[in-house]
Amino acid sequence: MPILPSKCRKNHATFSRGTGWRGRIKIGNAVTFPSLFAHIEYNAVTALTACHLLKLDEFVPEILTNGIQTSLEYIRRVHSKDQNVRYGALVNYLPPAGSTVVHPHMQAFASGVPIQKIDELIEASQTYFGRWRSNYWADLIDIEKSKNQRYLGRIETSEWILPFSPTGFYEVNAILPHRTNLLNLTGDDISNIAEGLSRILSYYKANSIWSFNIVVYSGPFGVESEYFAVNLKVVARYGFTSKLVNDRWSLPFLLKESEVFEAPEPLTPIVKKYFFN
Repeated sequence: MPILPSKCRKNHATFSRGTGWRGRIKIGNAVTFPSLFAHIEYNAVTALTACHLLKLDEFVPEILTNGIQTSLEYIRRVHSKDQNVRYGALVNYLPPAGSTVVHPHMQAFASGVPIQKIDELIEASQTYFGRWRSNYWADLIDIEKSKNQRYLGRIETSEWILPFSPTGFYEVNAILPHRTNLLNLTGDDISNIAEGLSRILSYYKANSIWSFNIVVYSGPFGVESEYFAVNLKVVARYGFTSKLVNDRWSLPFLLKESEVFEAPEPLTPIVKKYFFN
């Protein structure tokens, strides 16, 4: 299977010959660069290909692998410069999934402050380990395998399941039981994630779904914990219809982080005028 659909190859040739790569990270067809509108302390955007639109069954593993690799390289560089940056995640694609552009892309987040959802997962995993002296994520895999009701299968270092209590439509989860944070993912791990995601997105396409959210959850960087495992969610997102209107993207939907753009202090006198004329 080609790394790019034929309709994208001409664009890719121009894209590859472009200049001004300084300050950007490029692996294969993927390019990672700082976000103009950062949503978190450190935020980069990764353009996955030069093609401005991909159908979900055109996200071949190579495209996803390159995108994940460049995004993780960004996080590694941030962490190497600032050891206090210990938390991060990868997300996202397309307008119904919260984006303002259709160009295939993902975002890399890194911060010295725990992202809300990741903080909850870490705390719950620690609590479980403290009580049972066992890793929750490994136990979850074992239980799902034994019940064989929601277990999809294994792609080398990754285990794929449907969750007992989904967050979103057609949700699929993956767990890498031997990796505790994003920075210790190997090239094989990344390829396994990309392969699984490509299969799920092909399933979405076959069921008339054209948008999705992905999030990869990580334990604290630089920590080999006994209680956590890198895991991810991929959920289907429908277009804007009368019954299924999407008003949330990955940050509030899958990471439980909200954004506001007005500081309360300068806003107070403006609003106060409506109270005291």
